[in-house]
Amino acid sequence: MELPVNYSLGKMDTFKIKHNFGFGNYDMVAEVKDFMPPLQLSISEYCPDDPKKGFPHRVDFKIEPSLRKNKLSYTVSGTYGGRVQDMSFKPILKRVMKEELLKIKSAIESSETVNKVITSEKAKPI
Repeated sequence: MELPVNYSLGKMDTFKIKHNFGFGNYDMVAEVKDFMPPLQLSISEYCPDDPKKGFPHRVDFKIEPSLRKNKLSYTVSGTYGGRVQDMSFKPILKRVMKEELLKIKSAIESSETVNKVITSEKAKPI
């Protein structure tokens, strides 16, 4: 992703993204279609020079809060050009989605608050 330093969803709804779906790199535009932080985000991705190139698609993220645990829904909808292409593309897309979910999981876990109080300790001389 190419995000300007001052990127903000409230001020800017598009950014550049480079995708590789196993068939080479595609320069695409990601356009935020809907957002309701922190519960919902919908992004449409497409190649600006050719709308049918690269796998134009929409990605929807939705968090459903619960007392026990939250549920993340992650939906990708689009076409790679037709039924035959979509069927052969499905395993690649599934792998890409799993990788993205693992990155999301890692980001969430690394941003969780630490309950342990961190204190500085003085080193004892030998």
